[in-house]
Amino acid sequence: WRWGREVLAGNLWGFHRLATGLQHRMRPRAPPHTGSQAPLLSDEVVRQTVRTYEANLTLVESLGRSYGFDPLFYWQPVIFS
Repeated sequence: WRWGREVLAGNLWGFHRLATGLQHRMRPRAPPHTGSQAPLLSDEVVRQTVRTYEANLTLVESLGRSYGFDPLFYWQPVIFS
């Protein structure tokens, strides 16, 4: 565990910072929720979600080509939203 943490901290620090920064820039800002029911997703939120997923695909596929691995992607269903 300690070795893995040191390797990640030492070698992937910049990648984590880049990915986190991209997520913050691409995440849509939702208005505050009022009421008891979950709001319906707007078309813009759906489009932004798909754009973010496509950007993640592109990034990971590029890393796979560079480092010689085949990425696998799964969009997990969520029953609550």
